[in-house]
Amino acid sequence: MNIKHGFYVLDTGYSSDVQPPEAKYSHCDYTLLDSRHVARCGFSFGRHELEQVGYWELEKKGEKVAVYAMNGEAQAALAKLTAPGSLSVDAYPDAFHSGADRPPLDISRVDQALK
Repeated sequence: MNIKHGFYVLDTGYSSDVQPPEAKYSHCDYTLLDSRHVARCGFSFGRHELEQVGYWELEKKGEKVAVYAMNGEAQAALAKLTAPGSLSVDAYPDAFHSGADRPPLDISRVDQALK
């Protein structure tokens, strides 16, 4: 799996396993920030701006891609992505991880890069 496929797995997981029923849609964006592959995912509840925005880091690990939850909203989504019976954990059991032990992600720089 490459980074592009890892992003697809995250984006698909948000719509299948994380999206609340009252949300109109989920949306994820990707950027390369310095040497870090990062994504931002959230939901629209009928307004233009996304809510419940999670920030993620993607990292190539051999033949796989590890996807790390980098803020509180992503951690909450991580619990749903890795819950027993979720489509994401069934299809990609080792893809999603907590980013608590990783270097902090500068969320304001991610937002700036994704404008």
